[in-house]
Amino acid sequence: MTKREPRLTKKERAEKQRALNAPREPQMLNDERKWISEFLDLYSRLPYDSRNLEAARLLKFQNLPSSLFKFSAVSDEQLENLAKGQVWMSAPSAMNDPFDATFSTHAC
Repeated sequence: MTKREPRLTKKERAEKQRALNAPREPQMLNDERKWISEFLDLYSRLPYDSRNLEAARLLKFQNLPSSLFKFSAVSDEQLENLAKGQVWMSAPSAMNDPFDATFSTHAC
């Protein structure tokens, strides 16, 4: 059983939202650019070497966010998926970015 977070007051929710919308520190943006640049270098280095590809994959997974959220309007299908504990995703063949299909999942 997962531990539930306490309900936030309206003021606490507003403060949390302001913090989420606050401009990010320039250093954080520079750090993100650095690992992305390193990833692209490893991923596209010629001649292709499986060690470079593995290093790129590990670098990517070390820098992925711990959570990913999708906000959308409520629909009957979404409520049904929520009730069943399911997530709908497009087939990798329908995606236009090869990185879209590279993900891992774990139970919450």
